[in-house]
Amino acid sequence: MGSAPVLEFSNLHVRFFDEFDVVSGLSFSVQQGETLCIVGESGCGKSMSALSALGLLPPMARISEGEIRLDGRNIADLSDRDLRKVRGKEIAMIFQEPMSSLNPLMTVGEQIAEVLVLHQDLSRKAALERAAELLEIVQIPDAQRRLSDYPHQLSGGMRQRVMIAIALACNPRVLLADEPTTALDVTVQAQITDLLGKLQQDFGTAIVLITHDMGLVAENADRVVVMYAGRKVEEASVERFFSQPSHPYSRGLLGALPKLGSSLQEKSERLREIPGVVPKLSGLPAGCPFQPRCGEATSVCAEKPPPFEVVDTNHIVACWHPAR
Repeated sequence: MGSAPVLEFSNLHVRFFDEFDVVSGLSFSVQQGETLCIVGESGCGKSMSALSALGLLPPMARISEGEIRLDGRNIADLSDRDLRKVRGKEIAMIFQEPMSSLNPLMTVGEQIAEVLVLHQDLSRKAALERAAELLEIVQIPDAQRRLSDYPHQLSGGMRQRVMIAIALACNPRVLLADEPTTALDVTVQAQITDLLGKLQQDFGTAIVLITHDMGLVAENADRVVVMYAGRKVEEASVERFFSQPSHPYSRGLLGALPKLGSSLQEKSERLREIPGVVPKLSGLPAGCPFQPRCGEATSVCAEKPPPFEVVDTNHIVACWHPAR
């Protein structure tokens, strides 16, 4: 991997209704050929962070502070017109629900070709030929015939492969994958992740994988960012994250996982759960946002947000009482 990041978030704030932040002070970077996983419960700001990089925030949201640098250029400041030249070409996204993300009125071939015509100035005929090649790359059988299919004619796994083909059509520098295996059976999940790994190896793409599936994280991540209530609370290599998580929230996420090889007595016990729910972002507590759910909280946790502390090389945590 190169030393310069391909994509870098720096102190990003995404504001809703000009009243409260749904993403607050988020910073991370990803290098060429690296996979960074962002984990956390629903409502923690993972997807909103990815949408902000593509300029696809909903109308009530805006970037109020910070930068998103792609190869050193701040794309958060680009106009809609300039961002359209970047989106799909240099940075692309695999959305969570392919059935709602694909256009039901356009054939699969037309949707892939549209990206190629826009960004690579190909003729419609050349774009459709390349679309067939991309369907073969993502391992869709009988690719030439499938070009004329509509999304509803494909299975969930095949629709997700079409989304990947669209995202990879222009060999983007960065691929954002938002829960790319949601609602797919485990066999198809494995095929999709293997495919992403092969494509990354072939093209050197930097991948930001958003997921709540810890198995997916363990198998694919180089580094892990843990988000809670719109904030990053921990960042570590995947090895450190699973062996020595420091934030109580990270330990809670991992503690809720079933463990292979447990004894019969252990299997009969309930999995540990994190008490409570993610707080409303419009009414966060004054101190650490995890404090109301944390069994290790003290008075300082309720008074002021914790600063980031270096636990070890490439391992930081925002907690007043991190595990050592």
